[in-house]
Amino acid sequence: MRLVAKGCLRPICLSLIVLTGCLAASGVSLRQEEARTQLKRLGIKFTPDAFVKRATDKRNPDIVRTFLEAGMDANVRGKSGLTALMSAADKGNLAALEMLLKHGARIDLTDDEGKAALHHAARSPYGYECVVALLDHGADPNIATPEGTTPIMESVLVPFFGDLTGYFGMTYVQTVRVLLERGGDANAKTKHGVTVLIKAATGGDPAIMKLLLEHGADVRPRDSNGMTARDYAVLLHHQEIAQMIAEAGG
Repeated sequence: MRLVAKGCLRPICLSLIVLTGCLAASGVSLRQEEARTQLKRLGIKFTPDAFVKRATDKRNPDIVRTFLEAGMDANVRGKSGLTALMSAADKGNLAALEMLLKHGARIDLTDDEGKAALHHAARSPYGYECVVALLDHGADPNIATPEGTTPIMESVLVPFFGDLTGYFGMTYVQTVRVLLERGGDANAKTKHGVTVLIKAATGGDPAIMKLLLEHGADVRPRDSNGMTARDYAVLLHHQEIAQMIAEAGG
């Protein structure tokens, strides 16, 4: 029986040796091949675009790990020009974001508009925890696009696009606060002279305006159209904001 068992095992061993040799020649490890097979069973293509899109899936962040174990580069870009880190930040997928950071995802990469992962997290209604995680990993709170847009500008403007007085509104207040506390410039401006305060006046959130004023935001600058923060607040009927700016000397 022992001799028969050895004889049966010999073809299997030879097959494993051949398989291992083929995988080594292709640069794919056995673990990577297993992970790719797992993705295939799930009906997921092993492509950069699929990887970047799956980074948004909060229900199954382990898919990101499977892609990485299958050999996907953490910094690859999808068809959108986004990296998986940017996609995870945009949807507030903290588990995926932290996994990507552990596997070498770069926080300084930018998309086609020049926005980094921190920009995407800062503008997301789910992004506060991702903002904190990115800052903890050394993200620059003042990283700017070619136009001069900083992450804090993304947060202060967002309330303008909807009623964010509840949970999401408080999320943006928290995001603005942590960016300021970690060194975000309350007086940053775009190349068109649009300051953080002007964007906040447009956004119309009193709590955000209060934070900026407390952190030394200047109420006097004008943008390239000659408009001040108070001018925009009045124009958009943000009366409380206009009053706050006036009381601060604007």
